[in-house]
Amino acid sequence: STSARLRRACTPPAFAHGATLSEEVRSDLGFQAWSTAVLVSLAPIVLIVVQQEPGLFPLIALPLAAIQLGARQAKINQHRARHDALTGLPNRVLLQERVAAALAQALRRGETVAVLLLGLDAFNEVNQTLGHGYGDALLREVARRLDEAGRDQELVARFGGDEFAV
Repeated sequence: STSARLRRACTPPAFAHGATLSEEVRSDLGFQAWSTAVLVSLAPIVLIVVQQEPGLFPLIALPLAAIQLGARQAKINQHRARHDALTGLPNRVLLQERVAAALAQALRRGETVAVLLLGLDAFNEVNQTLGHGYGDALLREVARRLDEAGRDQELVARFGGDEFAV
């Protein structure tokens, strides 16, 4: 869909598949607030060190940079834990989280939820005859097409192997 293409073109990969803009902004603001609070709490120590011995500033700056980089890496790891490395789609973990949330919301509202599971027939034959590179390319193309065909409120996920879920 056009909105899916715009979403991928205008946002970082962390929420290109599945998360809404507001969800990712809230998550990123939380990350920024946490890491900023840690750095600000260390500001008095930095000021004292700089006033007393300016030459020690690099020794203080490196741990501060490490805190910031470590926090950013934690956010990246969190994304990787919930997204498929090959296709970039949400994985089974994120799918289960979103289905549980959708079911709870549907129960409150008296609505229904549908989950469509898709498997690629004879996918192993593609891998065996053409090689895993072609199999991977096929999985990425299927993922792209499913994601473009899905509506904004639908989550397209790679369930595992040659299986996808909508």
